[in-house]
Amino acid sequence: MGRLKNDAAVLGEVNSLRKARQELKEFENEVESHLPSHYKLKEFRKLAKDVIEGGIDRKGRGPRRGNRTEFEEDHLANKMTEF
Repeated sequence: MGRLKNDAAVLGEVNSLRKARQELKEFENEVESHLPSHYKLKEFRKLAKDVIEGGIDRKGRGPRRGNRTEFEEDHLANKMTEF
């Protein structure tokens, strides 16, 4: 009687392992569809690089314009003379 209970428990574990293996295969097949495309990553890297280097306005309004106020020009000139 004990052996039958043990065999039933083993069969239950084997069935659960098969189910888990099937779920893992399904997940592996679906994970590619959830990842961003290479094109989107490339565009994001370009945008991040431009923002970090100061080439694009952080608000997404395109390239920065060279419009500085008089205060900014004076402040920049003073910093350049300090070095």
